[in-house]
Amino acid sequence: MRNKKRYWALGLTACMLASVMAGCGSGGGTDSKGSSGGSKDSGTEASGTSSDKEVKLTMLGWEIYQQAGMEALAKAYHEQHPNVTIDVQISTWSEYWTKLEAMANSNSLPDIFWMHTNEFSKYAEAGILADLTDLYDEGKDYYTKNFAENLVQNFTYEDKVYGVPKDVDTVALVYNKDIFDEAGVSYPDDTWTWDTLVEASQTIHDKTGKYGIMADHNEQEGWLNTIYQAGGFYVNEDKTKAGFEDPVPKKA
Repeated sequence: MRNKKRYWALGLTACMLASVMAGCGSGGGTDSKGSSGGSKDSGTEASGTSSDKEVKLTMLGWEIYQQAGMEALAKAYHEQHPNVTIDVQISTWSEYWTKLEAMANSNSLPDIFWMHTNEFSKYAEAGILADLTDLYDEGKDYYTKNFAENLVQNFTYEDKVYGVPKDVDTVALVYNKDIFDEAGVSYPDDTWTWDTLVEASQTIHDKTGKYGIMADHNEQEGWLNTIYQAGGFYVNEDKTKAGFEDPVPKKA
């Protein structure tokens, strides 16, 4: 995730949508695929016999706060597959994509790396991601049974799955009770509508002089959510048209 910011009154927070990818033809050292949870064993040869061949893999991500968790995951996998060692490397969001693109151009991608929906198509179309459709014994059914359909589709290209969903967006309104109390405005509840939000925000501003609502001027935490809330669309379902010419997104 990028650095979180604190907002007055009402604000928007989000966490990144990410998936774990595998580089095609990078690092590695074994032809078999591996992951926990019913996947094909990375310590097994194509013939199905056990292999003691030492395998050293590299995992690259962008979130320092997840490093401990990723290292624990790598350790747990190593305990099940002693011949496989995963080196977890963490970059910063601002540096990650520049670094990853440079690695892709030099054919030196990590064995395992995080991917974002905004960047996925570029890497999938370039043919540098490993096909993970059959990573699990159930094939594509594993993904559809264990993850929401839209998450699977986000990392599907030409009907093949190229990533295991790892993080999912959580976009929500948060509010500052002190400012609501100062303005005499009731706290948000399940009865709130889009109009209620606008009215409450204006009342807060009129009575306190503070912003009634604040959000970054960006896509994920900001204006994208208002488009869907207002009943418009960002990209249509078959991904052939953007909705920015429609009056509803403009209003949002």
